Amino acid sequence: MSTASRVIFVALLLCTSHFVQAQNIRVQCSNQPLNRVLFGLGEKYGVQFSFRSELSAGCVVTDNSSYSNLKEAIISLTEKCNLNVRISNGVFVITGRKKLYSLMGYVYDSLSALPLSGALIVYANRYTQTDEDGYFFLTGTDSIFNIEVNHLSYQKRAFRLKAGEAPCIEMQQKSFELQEVMIKANDVQSAKDSINQNNFTPKSGIRKTSLFFKLEDFLANRSAMELKTLVRVNDEGYQIYNYQLRPEKEVMRGIGKLFAFRDENGFYVNPRTPKLRNFTDYFKADFLDNYIHFVMVEEVYIDRSVVRFPADKLIDVRTGKVIWLTRNSLRKLIADDPELLELFNDEKSKSAKIVSYLREYFLRKNSLAE
Repeated sequence: MSTASRVIFVALLLCTSHFVQAQNIRVQCSNQPLNRVLFGLGEKYGVQFSFRSELSAGCVVTDNSSYSNLKEAIISLTEKCNLNVRISNGVFVITGRKKLYSLMGYVYDSLSALPLSGALIVYANRYTQTDEDGYFFLTGTDSIFNIEVNHLSYQKRAFRLKAGEAPCIEMQQKSFELQEVMIKANDVQSAKDSINQNNFTPKSGIRKTSLFFKLEDFLANRSAMELKTLVRVNDEGYQIYNYQLRPEKEVMRGIGKLFAFRDENGFYVNPRTPKLRNFTDYFKADFLDNYIHFVMVEEVYIDRSVVRFPADKLIDVRTGKVIWLTRNSLRKLIADDPELLELFNDEKSKSAKIVSYLREYFLRKNSLAE
């Protein structure tokens, strides 16, 4: 039998299912193959299913439950067989789940044996970072993880690892000398005064940085310059900070436009790729699958008053396009996951949980079968 013929749209009644109340559904099955149960639901309620018969024929289900709607019943039945279900053009599409594999690793300095936070981990065209304790965690549908580890001032390393391993990755420092940069005393004192007055977290300070002119340079870890300079931290409110590089003017003029910089604590972006100035702001960022996520404070004028509010932004690493992560844009991004979209629409604290739902979406997307 061909694959096409095995994809079936069902219309048989082989399991007892009936309404208990106005919109409640009662399913009563005892040791019935799942495909037969779905056949019955298809005829009883006039719905269509699309699935390969071998996915469900080998799974036997027993159920004696009431459900508030048909979708809830189908999700419950398919979960018993470790299958996924989504709705496409009114058709319940059932697919198998790929096994989800995981890998946790630890990255540390070869000389001091201290953990390296903010190391960039590249795998399967996606990105993540080590946390402040040097750990990273990956999930995927392949039991083999091909990863690349990058960190400012350290030599790049590549590994082929098996799921379930817990590698301890030793990073060796690069052998290069940073140019000396003169920092004005009043700049340093100004930064210290700001810290004392506003109790910044994180703090301003002189840091070793790696500069990237373009998005593609950053993704390839192709730094244009290594620089030791003052990084000024400014409190924007809402526990949001912007970061400003403060090298000497001669050095600054030679840098020109800059997309991002990295230091030992992570990386910072400005998607407009502005010319570097004392007042040019960069924002702490992280990766969400194929997007770079950062938060900034936006301002709007209402009745001659300035209203400030936090705004989540995404940079699509495939196109460079910037997306404002709002309720509506999130709905568009997760539209192919009807179950998660419905959960979000029922969510009472939508604005506060937009990023959490997007993280969950990518986790589900990368763990489910195509």
